[in-house]
Amino acid sequence: MREVDFSTINGMSAYGTSSHGIEVNTGCTGSTFTGISVNENGGRGMLGSGLLRCTVSDVTSYSNDSNGVQLTGTTCTFSNMTSNANGGLGVSLAGNENTVSNVTAHDNTGLGFEYAGGYARNNVSNINAHDNAGNQISLGTSSSACKYANLNCSAGPSIGTGWTTDGISTIAEATDTNIATPASGQILIYDGTDSWDNKAISGDVTLASTGAVAVTKIHGDLVDTGTPATDDKFVWNGTQWDHTKTSRVRAYKSGDQTVGTTIVKITWENETYDTRSEFDTTADKFTATEAGYYLVQVSLTFSEMGADSRQLIQIRRSGTTVSAAYTQSAFSYYHAAKLHDVIYMTAGQYLEVWGYNSSGNASVVQSESETHWEIHKMI
Repeated sequence: MREVDFSTINGMSAYGTSSHGIEVNTGCTGSTFTGISVNENGGRGMLGSGLLRCTVSDVTSYSNDSNGVQLTGTTCTFSNMTSNANGGLGVSLAGNENTVSNVTAHDNTGLGFEYAGGYARNNVSNINAHDNAGNQISLGTSSSACKYANLNCSAGPSIGTGWTTDGISTIAEATDTNIATPASGQILIYDGTDSWDNKAISGDVTLASTGAVAVTKIHGDLVDTGTPATDDKFVWNGTQWDHTKTSRVRAYKSGDQTVGTTIVKITWENETYDTRSEFDTTADKFTATEAGYYLVQVSLTFSEMGADSRQLIQIRRSGTTVSAAYTQSAFSYYHAAKLHDVIYMTAGQYLEVWGYNSSGNASVVQSESETHWEIHKMI
């Protein structure tokens, strides 16, 4: 055993002693210990307590009968330590406001790396511990404000309350990873016990190496896997889920139409939009491709009708009137008749607009802005 209490110790070694390899005096202040080698000693490899503002770095400890490195300090820096095949713990540290980094501990009889509980404001990072008999890494319950980052171990780690992570910058630095033969399209998933594993997505979802996700089923039902377009939605067609657009139609007249005392079907020559090609300008009707509630709005502008005449608008669903409105004009010039309603339709049912004028022949005028018909599916 060698006892030291100096300002700077560089390149000290202890080999084959019957007790501890190197023991630092209690209360050692402001000293630097670097290049320390302690191997095959009868007690601990390196032991020290009560260190204050000390730096201990580049320590190797092998095959000692007890703990490889055991240090307690305040405001100290402990770094670049390797402790393997010792008869106790690999590295055991304690104290307040210490900074610990780059520690490796393998094949020890006890814990690989331990930071004792009950201390505050410590920072621990880049710890590697594998194949130790006890816990690989143990961070005891902290009294406050302790941080850790980049813990890499074959099992565990055990992290007490009071510790928070500073995060990682690469997958290789992640704690509890078990990445074996990674393949395109796999993801990292926690196994529920002790590690993150790489697994392929299975079942009704596939993930490409580009990050693209394909869903083949929803609750066991097939899904159209074609490329959707902007504003598409999923619709059940009785066999599978298809992506398609919501029904939206706007039609208007491009020529005047004579309307008299006999009710007639209003013709519609042009469309402003028709998202699912459901409107037929030849048959002058809208046919629903799916069941649901539809908001229907009609505006007919009449001209050359008699004063105090009445105008009628009807909306017919598959030949049956489901909505109607009367208006009365006080003058014989122009008059706009309007009708709004929400109508339920099943797939295959169709809508038509009918109208008449009570005073005899009048004209429903051509105008995209004045004579038009809109149908929008709501749900």
